[in-house]
Amino acid sequence: MSKLSELMKKIKDKWNSMSKTRKIALVIIAVVTFIAVGTLLYVSLKPKYTVLFSNMDSQDSGKIIANLEGKGTKYKIEGNSILVEKSQVDKLRMEMLSEVQITEGSQGFELFDKGSIGATDEESRIMYQRALSGELERTIKGFEEVEAAKVNLVLPTNSAFVTKPTPASASVTVKLVPGNELSPEQVKAIVHLVTGSVENLDKEDVTIVSDNLKLLTEGLFDNEKGTQATSTENQIDSTKKVEKEYEKKILNVLEPIYKDNVKVSVNAQLNFDAVKQNNVTYDPKGSAVVSEHIIKDNSKGTENTSGSTVDNNMTNEQDAEKDTEKAGYSEETRNFNNTKSEETVVKAPGQVERITTSVVVNGDMDNATKNTIKNLVS
Repeated sequence: MSKLSELMKKIKDKWNSMSKTRKIALVIIAVVTFIAVGTLLYVSLKPKYTVLFSNMDSQDSGKIIANLEGKGTKYKIEGNSILVEKSQVDKLRMEMLSEVQITEGSQGFELFDKGSIGATDEESRIMYQRALSGELERTIKGFEEVEAAKVNLVLPTNSAFVTKPTPASASVTVKLVPGNELSPEQVKAIVHLVTGSVENLDKEDVTIVSDNLKLLTEGLFDNEKGTQATSTENQIDSTKKVEKEYEKKILNVLEPIYKDNVKVSVNAQLNFDAVKQNNVTYDPKGSAVVSEHIIKDNSKGTENTSGSTVDNNMTNEQDAEKDTEKAGYSEETRNFNNTKSEETVVKAPGQVERITTSVVVNGDMDNATKNTIKNLVS
């Protein structure tokens, strides 16, 4: 006890010996140190929260929050994220995925899992329409540039009592990720995705609108229509070019005679169909062997005849030999074919099929002059 009293006396004497400025500095240091240590202890002992789910649809978020509250689990909401204690996040995430049906705002064909057996045809049709819309929404939201999507479908009515069924149509609203845009090719991909999923739906009947009320499908397929229009314009230009050439040739013949008193108009009819023609010509006079089958079976036999005079000078000598040939059968088969020539002719489009010419001459003409002009023009 005496040692503690001595220590306290030394501290008191040391404190009294300090200047006022130094005393204030020590007090400030002590307070700051106390606050720092307290803050550090508070932060280290405070539960750490981490993201359980984020960027969820409002309906799905409501289901998750209701489930967490039912379990008595602490959670926090920051923006569009739901946070829970870091030590429980993995366990809670697995529980939520198994207990809560997360639809991302779109319900697909799982709607039929809860369907009633006694549902009417109209109820089944509406349920199918909702399910198909939900499946399309999920697919479109899978694009990196799309944050959310809403699909509304009008399905065609097929009935034996309906003579003219209602045409199908679709409207798609997309909310894009900030800073992103859909290219025309991506918009076409969404259009083809929808038309490929809905029966009897034409691409012209699909409307896509962005979240800033911009019509993304406006003029989307004009280039395809423009290609057909350009082809027609090219045909008209080619026809006019041919007509001008014929008019120029006729005027070159008639103007030296009639000067400015002659006018010519040519109407040309061109065939713009590309034709490929295969011609095969057979020559009845010429022939060639295409196959040949010959069999010959000949056998040879030999007869020997020998003769000599019987005397003392007898020798073993063959005096005569005769060959006798015996013929067997012979079979011949020859197949002939007329020679032919093949020719492939490709006719380019733009062939002149018909020319109609009108010639007007200012002046009196007799029949002989008219015939002369006809001959010159033809």
